[in-house]
Amino acid sequence: MYRHDPQDRVAPVRWIVWVLVITALAQGRLSGQISPGPLSKAHSSLSGVTHCLDCHKIGQAAPEFKCMGCHDDIRQRAVARRGFHGAVFRQNELTDRVCVACHAEHNGENFSLIIWDGPMEKFDHRFTGYWLEGRHAKVACRQCHQPARISKDQAKGISSSLDRTFLGLNSRDCLSCHTDAHRGQLSKDCRGCHNFTGWKNTPLFSHQVTAFPLTGRHENVTCEKCHRTIEDSAGRHVQFKGLAYQDCTPCHRDPHGGAFDTGCKSCHSVAGWRAVQPAVRFDHDKTRFPLRGRHTGLACASCHKGSDFKQPVAHALCTDCHYKDPHSGQFLTANRMTDCSKCHTVEAFKPSSFDAAKHAATKFPLTGKHEIVACAKCHEPRGSETRYRIDGKRCTNCHTDAHQGQFARDYANRCEECHSVAGFLPTIFLLTKHRSTRFPLHGAHAAVLCSDCHGRDRTFNRDEIQAVGSQFHFRDLSCSACHQDPHNGQFNARMAALGKDGQPLSCAACHSVQGWKNIPGFDHSSTGFRLEGAHKGASCAACHLPGRRGSKLKDAAFRDTPRQCSGCHEDAHGGQFVNQRRPGDCGVCHNVFWWRPSLFDHSAHSDYRLDGSHERVPCHLCHNQTRRVDGRLVRIYKPTPRDCSDCHGATI
Repeated sequence: MYRHDPQDRVAPVRWIVWVLVITALAQGRLSGQISPGPLSKAHSSLSGVTHCLDCHKIGQAAPEFKCMGCHDDIRQRAVARRGFHGAVFRQNELTDRVCVACHAEHNGENFSLIIWDGPMEKFDHRFTGYWLEGRHAKVACRQCHQPARISKDQAKGISSSLDRTFLGLNSRDCLSCHTDAHRGQLSKDCRGCHNFTGWKNTPLFSHQVTAFPLTGRHENVTCEKCHRTIEDSAGRHVQFKGLAYQDCTPCHRDPHGGAFDTGCKSCHSVAGWRAVQPAVRFDHDKTRFPLRGRHTGLACASCHKGSDFKQPVAHALCTDCHYKDPHSGQFLTANRMTDCSKCHTVEAFKPSSFDAAKHAATKFPLTGKHEIVACAKCHEPRGSETRYRIDGKRCTNCHTDAHQGQFARDYANRCEECHSVAGFLPTIFLLTKHRSTRFPLHGAHAAVLCSDCHGRDRTFNRDEIQAVGSQFHFRDLSCSACHQDPHNGQFNARMAALGKDGQPLSCAACHSVQGWKNIPGFDHSSTGFRLEGAHKGASCAACHLPGRRGSKLKDAAFRDTPRQCSGCHEDAHGGQFVNQRRPGDCGVCHNVFWWRPSLFDHSAHSDYRLDGSHERVPCHLCHNQTRRVDGRLVRIYKPTPRDCSDCHGATI
């Protein structure tokens, strides 16, 4: 009903106008002009202007509706702040005006009353107050929201069709959707044991709160071992109730065949079958043979054959039980086995207790790298055929000769002359010992690694030794035996000259062992081209690698090297001064000491004599023209204007 507002003085007028409109609509004169459109199928019973006041309130400053007057089930959920509608209505905003934000009318008979922002599968279920977790997040909406899952009590309070509604589910009760797989044996509160991740995942269940707490070995037993699947009046299901557990025999077979009537618990515990209770455990320490090490884990029957515990067992020697000699008599002394405890313990047969300290008492004490060598390296495991008494006087008894007999003549293969037990490398054959060889190391050779000359990957000039990993004896000790000739034979005659010792000079004709770039034996003056001026500071490659920047030294040409300037230097004048008498002779104007100033004598070398003020004029003021010759900017000297007016103008 419309309530009169004392402050609204025009309210009676509005009421009269509204009555006149309703009357006109009833007579069919204004219905086509005022009605916003036909109602949906759900509200089709309210069609017609006579039912406007069933849904709308008149006389209000803003539009008002009566949605909750019919949909009381939604109003109750909104008031209780329960479900989706309880989340939609804000605090102190429980008005029908909120309904039209999602439910629009007068849009036609087949128009959906629910306005979704996206597909139903994208609906955020958190707004309902019930989050979809784990496996629930993958379930389709209508798989849960079905009429069959709505109880009769809930159905009475739902105003819409049960086939279309999403109301009425008891989301807190698992059994409203799921069948009780335990057939009433356990609590109906499934979440006391299970979660939403999966049915078999029961992280909340603890067997410790039951009448049979799991301890010892029982903790690792799977549920199916005790709780088997049965079939009774309730159908096929897993049995959780009615299991006998007061004694062990309902689950475990009696291995003693009923010989003991005191019950399993009197001797055994849940810690394990072999873990006998301390009160009944036999104390072997009170016998003449206390059990230690590996003996403690042996079954009684291993020593007490036939379970005859009164029959004495020989145990003075290890061979009383371990009668098979694993060493095939290598440690027999006077036809009697040596005491096994010298090398082994009851903790385990392996590893042996025969360590480096005990090895020191043998004929071969272990020192250096030998201390960390595994026994099997020298005493190759072959079971009872393993040899422990071996000859260790010479290194080659165990080690392969890495030099393949190269030192059999000089050192009789005595490895200790160059190596020690501290390690095969580095060798103890130092520079001082190398001086006693045919090739003492001097200069840069003293800093060369042994492997650079005696390396495995080198290619040697040798005839007497083939297929050797590293070569140490060389027939040829000349430079060319190790070093390739980078000059490609240009100095063969010079290298073949004999020195004071009667041997060919080889590379020493120019170079020394102090360094490759040190060439005390070479005098450039002997070539007929003395190095003077700026030529003294030029590198060899600057002249002997003409036009080959980046080329290697082996490509250098030392013979037939050009002697004229143009052989190394580019013509900076673009060929202006080339003539038949002296082609490319730069010496007329320049020398080897400097490029500038020029030595050109204008009076002697040209037909234009410089007199008077012309003598002090810089060259570029008269020769002021340039042009590109072969891509290079060149100053033009020929021809040059000779008339005064060409330089000074028509009027002086």
